Amino acid sequence: MPPCALYIQKMINRLSETGKWGCFLLLTGLALFSGAAGADVWIADQVWDATWEQRYADWLFQEVDEDFLKPTSLRPDCADLVYTLRAVFARDHRLPFLASAASGRRVGHYSQDWDGNPTHPEWRQDARFVAFLGDLYGVVSTRTLYLDTYPVALNAQTIRPGLMVYEDRIAAHAVVLGRVGDKTLLPITYYEAFRPGQNFVTVSPTTSVQLYGPEIPHRHSGVVHWRWPRIENGTWDYAPKETMPDYSLEQYDPAFSYRTRIGGLLNRLAYERLRGHAFIEGRFIAEILQPLIHAFEKRIRLDSHAWQKQDSPVMQIDGEILDQFNRIWSLLNGYAVPRARFEEQFGLYAFLLDKNRPPIPALLILDAFQAQRHSMVAQLPLEHRWGVAFNPRTREWNLLHPIRGE
Repeated sequence: MPPCALYIQKMINRLSETGKWGCFLLLTGLALFSGAAGADVWIADQVWDATWEQRYADWLFQEVDEDFLKPTSLRPDCADLVYTLRAVFARDHRLPFLASAASGRRVGHYSQDWDGNPTHPEWRQDARFVAFLGDLYGVVSTRTLYLDTYPVALNAQTIRPGLMVYEDRIAAHAVVLGRVGDKTLLPITYYEAFRPGQNFVTVSPTTSVQLYGPEIPHRHSGVVHWRWPRIENGTWDYAPKETMPDYSLEQYDPAFSYRTRIGGLLNRLAYERLRGHAFIEGRFIAEILQPLIHAFEKRIRLDSHAWQKQDSPVMQIDGEILDQFNRIWSLLNGYAVPRARFEEQFGLYAFLLDKNRPPIPALLILDAFQAQRHSMVAQLPLEHRWGVAFNPRTREWNLLHPIRGE
């Protein structure tokens, strides 16, 4: 037994031999002695489990925003930020935290190298904790994440705040899924930092991180979650990756087809989680097409009087059509739906502008608006207002050629 333990044991034994004031003085001395022996960054008396992980996901969704780091002096890069978020939550909820250096050496909540700094209940004012984080930034990187995390199965049940996507060879970048919800155009929102010196969290609707192919070792990229620290025989270590919830190597299978469009897959899975049914490209395209078709139909229904009014709604409707274009392109990209698949389905529609002529193919109208061949000028013929031209000989519609000088 070490000398300090013998001393503490003697003090405990003496408690039964002393009165109230003597007990008080002995306890005071014990507290002072314990402090002198070194203090942890924080005390961890809780244990990570599925309930705490859900609380961590809820905390990320509700508590983290662009100003999360202010007014501290912390300036994390991308990997630093993912460790910071985990450490802050762990500290505030008395949970254990570990982080690995590339060499395998670990630091954590139990480390006593920062006990010369004072503490405070609020993490941003806790000088000991902030100093710990600042020094941690010199230890961790995207190349240490594989030591502290494990790859997860990718399905609607596992998609929630707290997952991380990283790669460490090309862009060397890491992001955290910060929010999963239906209040934004795309269901997933990411938290990230791009370079040291940035004192704010970047909140992004998309990620450019890609996974590597099976020829690259698994440790260099992945969609991962944190491993759970545990203490055995007085030493802090991690639970084996294979024992963690939803552990899976499926994303490293040669047949996995979403490596270069991982953001699209995650949005699809979030869609399934929020909607309660499978993501089917055809049904999804039909959903996002309806507002655009409705806007085109409103424009068709305008009579000549409405076109000539001083406060004609044409400008508003055309703005709506442009907004729908932008919305659709963002959704196709965000859900990794090929544009050719969208055009194939949109091509099934046609619009009747003149009952004496055949309907105009929807794709031709799309081309006319994207090429800005349409016009809002009421005095122009109908064809010019839509950017198309009718060939009476072939009875076909074509894209209107621009007027000379335009």
